[in-house]
Amino acid sequence: MTAELMNGRIIAALKRISHDFSIKDFLNAKPVQDASALIGEWVYVNPHSVPESVIEVQADGSFFETLVENNLITAGTVKAENGGYAFYDSGNHLYLRFTPDPLIPNTYQDDKSQGGRLVSIAEYEQPNDWGYYDPVIYPATSISVAGLNGIWKNADGSGESFEIYDGRSIYHGRFALTDSDGKEELGDVRLQYRYNQDGEKRFCFTFYGDNGKIYYTLDASGSIPMNDLFGYQSGELHFIRQE
Repeated sequence: MTAELMNGRIIAALKRISHDFSIKDFLNAKPVQDASALIGEWVYVNPHSVPESVIEVQADGSFFETLVENNLITAGTVKAENGGYAFYDSGNHLYLRFTPDPLIPNTYQDDKSQGGRLVSIAEYEQPNDWGYYDPVIYPATSISVAGLNGIWKNADGSGESFEIYDGRSIYHGRFALTDSDGKEELGDVRLQYRYNQDGEKRFCFTFYGDNGKIYYTLDASGSIPMNDLFGYQSGELHFIRQE
């Protein structure tokens, strides 16, 4: 508004303001979406409830999917679109798309399958009674239970020994333990992991007797050849390969 004095009277002129302060733009504005809710590790479970891959989503929106069957890795980016999350491969082609499960927290449904879903790895991998986890994805190294096949003797001179032989897979074998009195116990040996104080996974070989007892937890170093096994928490326990 401008005003001026003319013939003793104040004349005012109004100018239309070009700015529109209505709330229509606010009401029509769509909320900003991002993929931050997916940052972390997830397990893709197929319609038959079998884990097929582990998907890691990073803070910059990139993702890495590792297949359970062969450790094949696919990389790309994640975008929040139309109430869901779209995964694009490195060629910017739509690879996967998920929408939140309305009934189960931290779970997302696969738009392209009948029942496939994305589940938080923290909820999928649960520790057993001793605090050890069975991994969905095993380390892509030489670490395996099959690499332990043979006879091992306790270095303490007690005469205790055990034999490891083939089991259900290269990560899950069988053992026969002979104690210092000559008594034999049978059980399973598995490649498992625990979290250390820094929150990092540390793999180990765990020995579970058929009697329900846990006998040993030995460090899974992955060294080649594997001729020595040491205690997971202490270097005092030491087994030496005999054959």
